[in-house]
Amino acid sequence: MPVFVIAEVEVTEPEAYARDFVPKNQPIVKAAGGRYVAVGGKVTPLEGPAPQRCVVHVWDTMDEMLAWWHSPELKASRAIGNKYAKFRVYAVEGLPTAEPTR
Repeated sequence: MPVFVIAEVEVTEPEAYARDFVPKNQPIVKAAGGRYVAVGGKVTPLEGPAPQRCVVHVWDTMDEMLAWWHSPELKASRAIGNKYAKFRVYAVEGLPTAEPTR
C-alpha cells in the first residue's frame, strides 16, 4: 500500500531554509524512491489552524519510507533543516488503489 508522508513546517529563517536545506533535502527524498505530491503552495484551513508550509510525498511501501527516514543522508539533512524550521512530520498508510473510497 502507498504511504504518504506529511510535513507541517514553520520556517523561522526563510532565506537560509531555501538556500541550505531545500536543495539538499529534495534529492534525498527522490533518490530514496519518494515522489513529491505537494510542496509549499497555498494551504487552506478547513478546521483548525493551517501550517505555514506543508509538504507531502508518497512512497510505494512503508519499508521503503522507513529506510529513507532512518538513513544517514536524511539525518544529516534534518540537522540542517532543524536550524531554520520547526517540523511536524508523520506518515499515513494509503488505501490500495483498487479499493473504493466511499
